Formats: sequence, structure tokens, C-alpha cells
Amino acid sequence: MRPLTLKPYKTPREGASWCLDIPEYLSETGKRQRKFFGTQKEAETAAEILKARRANFGNTLSLLSPERITEAAEVYKLLDSAESHFSLLEVVKSHLRQEKARSASRSFAHLFDLYLADRSEISEEHRYKLGKTKERFPKLRNKMACDITYEDLEPTLHKLKPHMRNAEMRNLNSIFRFGRKRRWLEINPIDQLSFVKIHRKEVETIAASTVEKILLDSLQNDRELLPFLVLARFQNKRTSIYRLE
Repeated sequence: MRPLTLKPYKTPREGASWCLDIPEYLSETGKRQRKFFGTQKEAETAAEILKARRANFGNTLSLLSPERITEAAEVYKLLDSAESHFSLLEVVKSHLRQEKARSASRSFAHLFDLYLADRSEISEEHRYKLGKTKERFPKLRNKMACDITYEDLEPTLHKLKPHMRNAEMRNLNSIFRFGRKRRWLEINPIDQLSFVKIHRKEVETIAASTVEKILLDSLQNDRELLPFLVLARFQNKRTSIYRLE
């Protein structure tokens, strides 16, 4: 095998016949490379660039302790075994971004408290319901909001009846949207869940003549039942009006 001198040499190859051998530590792929150029000048220019890179590499390497060099080598082994297409620098930058987001985030329980403090207009009934929503997820109480995924929520939500599931998801959605607006989390986990589609039954309408017969029968045979029937009829009429509106 030709020694790696970073000196171009001519090959019998047609066209791009000038060759330059590149060692692993200077290669873009992390593996030994052989590059071909059309002219000697192009090959020599590439060689000078690599020589400068080698000099910088040597200077940088002298700043690292043997322990850090060994640790970096172990990290590269992990990346190679995982067949990752990310560079070591990209992985470190991504991790630092996550740590920064986590340090700026708030816990699940604290997020509820901050939301309620910010929404002074919320009724006592709604505050009570939000408190029940928070209590339904005790394992998430101290977990940072930025680390919560839909997989943390789904097991508990799955056990609920459709109406209750949807109500709890609406409460959680309000909380996470508030946190996302404050940049305490990047992704609202509720966006990755589905509300249950509830099919409402058709309202049965009782004819006025039938209601009249029921009231007359109660008047004649069971007067104690009459107030209940009147109130029930009145309530049904109010509900129908609300639906029309």
C-alpha cells in the first residue's frame, strides 16, 4: 500500500488521472479515501488544503487529554454501531439544546399552577376540574413538561370513557398550549392524540296530545306524580329551545 504523503501522483487512469490518498483522520467519511483530479494543479491545491487541515488537527489534538481522546473514540464507536448519519458535533449540539430546553422548562404540576395563576377569570368549577386532571397523572407530577410525550398520557386516557377522555384531553391541551406559548416545551403531546368521536342519539319528540293525556291521567289517578310530570315537561321544552338557538 502506498504511504500517505499527501503528495499527488499520476496514474494510468484515463481522464482524471492525478490521484491523492487521504488518511482516515482527514477524510470526510472517516475512512481512508482516494480522490482523482483532472490536472496536477488541482491535485496539488487539494493536497495543500489537507496539509493545513492536518496541521490544525495536530494543534487541536495537543489540547485534548488522553482521557478525552479515548472518550471521543468510544463515542464514535457508538455512532458507528448505531449506523448514525449524524456527526459527533451534531449529536453534542442536539444534546445541549435539549438540556437548555429542560433547564428552562417547568414540571407538569407546576405548569398547572402557573396556568391557573395566569387565568384569574377561570371559574371555581373549572379550577376544580383542572385540579382533578392534574391528580389523574401522579407519575408525571415532577416530570418536566418538555419531556412529556403522548405515550405518557395515553395509558391513563385509554381507561376513560369517551366523554371523560375528551374532557381531560381538552384540559391538558389548554395547559400544554400555555406552556408552549411560554416556550417551556416545543411539542404539545395532545396534538399526537385523537379525540373520540361521539355519536349522539336522535332526540325523541313526544306529541303534545300524548303529553296532555299523561297529565290528565295523573290528575285523575295520581296527583302526587303531577308536579314531577309538569316540571319534566317544562324542562324538556327549555332544552328544545336551547337546541334551536
